[in-house]
Amino acid sequence: MTAHRATPALKAQGLAAGADDFIAKPIDNVELAAKLRVMLRLWAAEQALRRERDHLEETVQERTRAVRDAEYRYRSLFQTAGDAIFINDLEGRLLEVNEEACRRLGYPREALLHLTVGDVISPDYVARRAEILEQLRAAGRLVFETELVTRDGRIIPTECSSGLMDLQGRPVVLSIARDISQRKAAEAALHMERDQAQQYLDIAGVAIGVLDAAGRIT
Repeated sequence: MTAHRATPALKAQGLAAGADDFIAKPIDNVELAAKLRVMLRLWAAEQALRRERDHLEETVQERTRAVRDAEYRYRSLFQTAGDAIFINDLEGRLLEVNEEACRRLGYPREALLHLTVGDVISPDYVARRAEILEQLRAAGRLVFETELVTRDGRIIPTECSSGLMDLQGRPVVLSIARDISQRKAAEAALHMERDQAQQYLDIAGVAIGVLDAAGRIT
């Protein structure tokens, strides 16, 4: 508010100094009331905008915390899983592995991430990769048996459960690889027992049959 002659330069100076409006004497009550109503509307709009901004910031913070919590849970499950877990792109390059995969294959993480899927599965299964990938694309998820090859050349019979997922906007394959060495050993022992039993029956020199409860030969 000024008692001096309200020149355009003086108005510009006042507004440049940070004023929201400019009132010159003598004061016109109608003009003053109109300016006050405008100022009140602007103030109310500023308060609403500030509340909206605060709400938006709170929402962003909550979602950020939720994402961080989800990432922490995922990372914890990923690293503490008892099975080897691999993430690779569709070309077979390994993008991420968990601690169990490193332990099982005998590689440090940095070394594994310079390899491809073809480097850690037996040659017999390398030729099947294209077929398996096609089945995976068609079904989205696939369970199959394969063999992992450790750093020192050992073969590990493995049941692999793979699924397609999106990672940072590109398709990747997440695979959970379970060691089935004990199951394979048990199956081999069972086959051996059956073969031995059959050999015994074949050389027993007597007729041998098995009947069920109804007397039928089985």
